[in-house]
Amino acid sequence: MLLENTRLLMPPEWVDLTVDGSSITRVDTGSNLASGTITVTLATSVDRRSGVSGNAIASWSRASANTGQFLDSGGDAVNLKDHQNIMIGSIVTRSSAYAVEKIIGDGTQTTDIVLSGDAATGSITAIQNPIKVGIIRAGTALSVENPSIGLGQGFRNFSDRVPLANGGYMQTPKNMIKNYSVISTMTDSNAKSFEGFYRSFRSKPFPALVTAGMAAGQNEDTQASGFFHFGSPPTFSYLNHSGSVSGVDFNLNELI
Repeated sequence: MLLENTRLLMPPEWVDLTVDGSSITRVDTGSNLASGTITVTLATSVDRRSGVSGNAIASWSRASANTGQFLDSGGDAVNLKDHQNIMIGSIVTRSSAYAVEKIIGDGTQTTDIVLSGDAATGSITAIQNPIKVGIIRAGTALSVENPSIGLGQGFRNFSDRVPLANGGYMQTPKNMIKNYSVISTMTDSNAKSFEGFYRSFRSKPFPALVTAGMAAGQNEDTQASGFFHFGSPPTFSYLNHSGSVSGVDFNLNELI
């Protein structure tokens, strides 16, 4: 139970986020300190000519360069406030595609709609709305070997807890974060990359996928991900005489 008017944040792995019709491609240079590129392609295929109420949009009526109005199949102006599915940024397709740049009033006057180009009067084949994107964080990724047996998961609870003088107990729920302690065995190359990663980020937060692809039915059967920072600097130790294998111990504190 949460106290009324309190505010709690949920870790990212609690929320399943999907974007239909998208493709994301990341180019990894192989080094955590080198540059990388990410290409995000977003597409939508839902035709919005039919609205929430009123008649569907059938055609475009040009008044002057780039301006006009939408008409239904009977030639009457479409009230966009009733229609509700057309917005700034909607893509109108005739022989070419045009973006809606301005909507004045309810769109029923002859010059209420402004498009990104000069579209001639005629039928409309489709109207599609853009996919709205909030924040995309992108960069290179460093993948290291599986940790040794003993990956630790703990919690830190920031709730207020006050024992009362009469023997009672008062508490106010607040945020709780995860802590991971990792004992990892890495090749010398990955250990050096991990050291460079720490030198680069130090106290700054970074995204991490801590566990993935574990056996079905386990507590972390899918993945544990989020934003973290290093609780303390990692420690390195050579595990053989040649120095080709290193033990790297570090801990991650969740940021919410």
